[in-house]
Amino acid sequence: MQLEHELPYTGLLAVDLGMRTGVACFDGHGELCWYQSRSLHKRSVLKTMVHRWLGTPGLSHVAVEGGGDLATVWEREARRRQQAYLQFSAEDWRADLILPRDRRSGTDAKHQAERLALRVIGESKAPAPTGKIGDDVAEAILAGIWWLRHRNKSL
Repeated sequence: MQLEHELPYTGLLAVDLGMRTGVACFDGHGELCWYQSRSLHKRSVLKTMVHRWLGTPGLSHVAVEGGGDLATVWEREARRRQQAYLQFSAEDWRADLILPRDRRSGTDAKHQAERLALRVIGESKAPAPTGKIGDDVAEAILAGIWWLRHRNKSL
């Protein structure tokens, strides 16, 4: 993993990659602004949503948890927009944010991620969820928190 600092930080879009993708947007002060989840079952839908999400005003950085063919679409669009791009695995942020006893299994880690993300939402200017947040949104939020912490440590 390599943190990219070639661009001044003005905003972050954190992504939990998958066919059900969660995204979380953080402002220039590192505060959660909004979050959402979307089923990206077709490549055309994926490209449309990546284009829309990365077009959010003020974004300078994109942090993507996950890999493979889906990540390529994100990386290509971020580079085209001259946004710094970082790709990492769930294990990277989970090791820092979730206690070992709460990540004995992927299911345990996802449940703990949902609890932690709800706390982050409650302390932010982001709207409260209208229902249960999914693990994809929760993991996007925590991946963003992790990225912001690591960025601040390395400056």
